[in-house]
Amino acid sequence: MIIVKIENLKRNRIRVIFDEESYVLNQKLMIDYYLYPGKEMGYEEVASMVHKGQYFDAYDKAVNYIAYQPRTRFEVRNRMKKEEYDKSVINSVLDALIEEKYIDDKQYALDYYESYRRKYGVFRIVSNLKGKGMNESEIESVQMEDDEEVAYGLLLKKYGEDIDEIGFEIKGKMSKYLSQRGFAFDTIKKVVNRYGNEISEKFQHDHF
Repeated sequence: MIIVKIENLKRNRIRVIFDEESYVLNQKLMIDYYLYPGKEMGYEEVASMVHKGQYFDAYDKAVNYIAYQPRTRFEVRNRMKKEEYDKSVINSVLDALIEEKYIDDKQYALDYYESYRRKYGVFRIVSNLKGKGMNESEIESVQMEDDEEVAYGLLLKKYGEDIDEIGFEIKGKMSKYLSQRGFAFDTIKKVVNRYGNEISEKFQHDHF
């Protein structure tokens, strides 16, 4: 196969036109394969070049995807699958991104916990991390625990301090609310009881 012409395209792309067919490739291949009109290449070398071009494209898209916000290995893999890259290309790109620390699932889990622990309980956080493809060992590498003050603050924000009495029905609603936020049963029990006790003390203080 002989290169007839090389055209410069937008977004760091080139079109390499052979005497038999043409390919749109990453511009980096110009140097890697020393491409120029008149160069003769074998079919295996062209196939290798096309494969490497896919790697460069997939790598660049993955880095841009991660640059927008941190991603897990699972999320990046799914994104590249949607782009229909070969499995071998995807695996090579993921290996490179992990080695270069663009992807670090353990650090992602820690950062996610620190970001959301004032909004959700551990159960909700763990569930969300699993939904992002995190495995048990990566999640367990982070020492997570419910913050009772956060749970109590959520109840105050939702229900206020103007309730005169905390009965069985309202306790049930509070428990359900905190459960949906991902807090553990023991945390919910302590916080709801604390809320009830403080409301009772306030009621007694206001009426005596």
